[in-house]
Amino acid sequence: MDERRSKASAISRRAALGPDSVGWPRHWQQLASQGYAVDEKASGKSIAEVRRFLAEWHERMRPLYMAVSLADTFFYPDDSITSKILGEAVLPSCREFGLPMSLMIGVRRQVNPALRLAGDAVGRADLCAVRICAAAFPIIGFGERTQPRESARTLRVRAEIQ
Repeated sequence: MDERRSKASAISRRAALGPDSVGWPRHWQQLASQGYAVDEKASGKSIAEVRRFLAEWHERMRPLYMAVSLADTFFYPDDSITSKILGEAVLPSCREFGLPMSLMIGVRRQVNPALRLAGDAVGRADLCAVRICAAAFPIIGFGERTQPRESARTLRVRAEIQ
């Protein structure tokens, strides 16, 4: 029994690389404090440094896929830093490492801050972003998990139509 648990634990530890760096306003300072040359506006060497960060963690973890939680307001492409990091660092890294990408769209962070990590909520997501990402990076396998039922139903209807 312990041997099976140990194997399951080893698999789960290497299962997903979740680059929270996509949540740039919350995380760029953490990357900078670890020696990455990044700035608030994701300018200069920031994209190359995010790719370096992902490469280093890919080497450490050997993940089976990458996963990113995105707000219900997320759209791709747009002029946001999130879209820039996803399109210029995260998705190219997935392609380079041969990893599929799981986009988890519909998260509303800290709706109830008193509950800390349990204080998140969900919102209805625009799933066109998944189709656009898949078209822009056809070599990458995409999985998506939507948070509210309405978005999941929209995804199923879209899949049946296409």
